Amino acid sequence: MIPAINLELRQKLFHSAEYYGYSKERTIESMARCTSDMCLHLLGGTQRLLVKNRRQHPTIVVLACRTEIQGAYAICAARILASKNIQVYLYLPPINQNNSIQPNFIENELKLFQTTQAILTTNVSG
Repeated sequence: MIPAINLELRQKLFHSAEYYGYSKERTIESMARCTSDMCLHLLGGTQRLLVKNRRQHPTIVVLACRTEIQGAYAICAARILASKNIQVYLYLPPINQNNSIQPNFIENELKLFQTTQAILTTNVSG
């Protein structure tokens, strides 16, 4: 079971948090931290990351968009997972006319992501 709230309540919650000083960057980091924790749990917890379990070490592929806040959540979650020494591949669609303008928070998350050993790609054909 995945806990969830409806979209209207979620937007109200995020707007209230922002109104009271909880910045967009903190929201991105919090959402990504929760997402990465859930991924680790679904992968089998921290036992999968122990040195004695190197043959079962996970590889994760993250798909992100360039134009929406959800893309920033995905990029940040990929960075957090990569910082836990998990092999991460981040796929971003190529820049074209439809997504040529990326918000600053996407650019900031990409800069942070590029400080990891994870792999960033825009090509799906090997």
